[in-house]
Amino acid sequence: MSTHNISKKVDVEFEQNGKLVAQASQVAYGSASQYFSVEASSANETRVVVKTTDKVVLNQTLPLKLEGTKHYSCVLHDQSDGQPALWTGQDFTSADTENLRHDTALATILFFPGNSAKAGPNQLAYLYVWNSSCYRCRSPFVDNCGGYASSRPEGQCRRHFNSSYPSLSNRFTTDFANVLTIALQPNSSLISAAAAAGQPEKPSPSVFEWTADMRQNGVYTYLVIPDPGSPSNLQVTTLTTSEGDDAFLPILSAFGVLCAMVLVWVGVLAVQKHRRASMQTGLNREGLLRSSTTDAPSPATKKGRLKSLDTFRGISLTIMIFVNYGGGGYWFFDHSYWNGLTVADLVFPWFMFMMGVSMALSFKSLSERAVPLQPILFKVLNRSFLLFAIGMVFINGGYDYQTWRVPGVLQRFSISFLVVSLIVVLVPPGLNKDLLSFPNKRGPCRDVAPFVGQWACVAVLCAVWLAVTFGLDVPGCGRGYLGPGGDLGDFGKHKDAPRRCTGGAAGYIDELLLTKGHIYGSPTCKHLYQTKAYDPEGILGSLTSIVMTFLGYHIGRVVLLFKDHNSRLKRWAAWGCGLVLLSLCLCGFKQNGGPIPINKNLWSLSFILMQAGTGTIALALCYITIDIFNCWNGAPFIYVGMNSILIYTGSEVFQNFFPFSFNLYGNQTHSLSLAENLIGVACWQFVAYYCYRQRFFLKV
Repeated sequence: MSTHNISKKVDVEFEQNGKLVAQASQVAYGSASQYFSVEASSANETRVVVKTTDKVVLNQTLPLKLEGTKHYSCVLHDQSDGQPALWTGQDFTSADTENLRHDTALATILFFPGNSAKAGPNQLAYLYVWNSSCYRCRSPFVDNCGGYASSRPEGQCRRHFNSSYPSLSNRFTTDFANVLTIALQPNSSLISAAAAAGQPEKPSPSVFEWTADMRQNGVYTYLVIPDPGSPSNLQVTTLTTSEGDDAFLPILSAFGVLCAMVLVWVGVLAVQKHRRASMQTGLNREGLLRSSTTDAPSPATKKGRLKSLDTFRGISLTIMIFVNYGGGGYWFFDHSYWNGLTVADLVFPWFMFMMGVSMALSFKSLSERAVPLQPILFKVLNRSFLLFAIGMVFINGGYDYQTWRVPGVLQRFSISFLVVSLIVVLVPPGLNKDLLSFPNKRGPCRDVAPFVGQWACVAVLCAVWLAVTFGLDVPGCGRGYLGPGGDLGDFGKHKDAPRRCTGGAAGYIDELLLTKGHIYGSPTCKHLYQTKAYDPEGILGSLTSIVMTFLGYHIGRVVLLFKDHNSRLKRWAAWGCGLVLLSLCLCGFKQNGGPIPINKNLWSLSFILMQAGTGTIALALCYITIDIFNCWNGAPFIYVGMNSILIYTGSEVFQNFFPFSFNLYGNQTHSLSLAENLIGVACWQFVAYYCYRQRFFLKV
């Protein structure tokens, strides 16, 4: 398959009742031409005359009634006998383009077999479409007879070309490149060359395939014709009616506006600080300012509180709300289809990681106040129960207990908090405040050696996850499967398995213990890989989330063991970089195909190590900016971080209510979706700030 640009030009004239009604000049021979409009006419036939500079090459009467104000395209192509022929057809109207949503494009595929050795002039051909992000896909995305291109099992919808209807039009996603394939026979096991790269499976030799890179709201025509020099190959000529929009322009503009607002805000704060300093200098000179009149810390910002901790938690929660509200329609603000990381994959694990950091500081306070063990355990159990109940009732709730989802975000927080709390409280050395200071202890393992028992418990959790994930024999899937399965994944190897093998052991355990009615029914992999229900917050992933929360607890413990800034930053840098490197080693330094891929759906071991490492580095950057150099007070994110339970629960409960969410003309563009989602996030920022001013903080 090759792309083709044809230099031969002709003029096309359209006559009705001897009168010229339309013409197209300098038409490329063998490609779709310019658009042309004609007046309404009652004539049922149109004579088409095709001329070169020196002769008429075609003079043909077509049973074509051209209607006014509609757009037509014409294609001059060779027939099987080598003689030229003209095809005309109505193309996209303005109504078609007006209904385009963000990240979609319109395309027409014109297929003329001609004298190809692989296809006769009346040969049927079938259109298949792959999304290039579908890893190791077997069955393609079959063109779905109009509307948004999505995957359909072969036989449900079969769109084909023939001599009477050589044109197919459809909408295509533009998030990733589309691999278009024309097959001369329907094939339910068709594999694209891109999907089969480096694999033993190969695409059928009777298919013609090319990759189409489209832009948002673009309008394209792909002409597929035999290659005159090699009839066994086809040429693809691309004609662009509309280049489309730059999908990234809205978010870049929004980022520029936010940066400008930040600069203005920093300037205002600098001016206010300068004025206060001038006033204090004047008062000191007059002897009117006493040393005891310095500003007292507010109850919300007690002395010794890490403002960087609240700020980083607030940043994570703010991005989480933005993602949950739609993320402006951008793919990187949505979760990964399966392996890999997007921005959306970072925030929930970071939020959980920060919970672990906060726990270290909270338990240190309980230790200093010599709180007995029994009240501590009661507090831990009570908080875990409340978190689980809030998640079940207010977020996952409903009126039908048969479809009430059991796993969830707050449920995962509850389980992780409970287990990590029991480990640090009950496993030696427990909450021994003398061991948390170590004024005379030195060495590279100073923050690990005294807590070997606790690390042993975490190692057991990792071993259990590895044993179950790679050792459990899942019916129809075998051992150690970590892929998305479904009808399309791994070239359809698991399409006949009872539950399509999605997630391997993790999905099997959830469906076995919770039943499929109580787990998440719309995972991100569902449409791309044609999977069944799968819950990314399932049972097996809870083990690794506990490990990540403990890693957060350890990073918080560094604050207690190391008293100066430099020591803390060095230790955080070592842990952060070490965890990231270990994660990359586990995934083989690649997105797909490694021993343990980075996968948010599975909460794989490499995933939680990557999140803990990057979370440590991000916390260190906030610490430098806010707590060391004091060049930023954390606003407005710090207010969200100080009231995280209230803001997160409220954002979930009121997600579909104005002004947190609304619909701007169908939200068909990134600009409209981005405006809606940013306004919703800003509303919750205002709620958090108002609660801060009122000194109202929801504690669980």
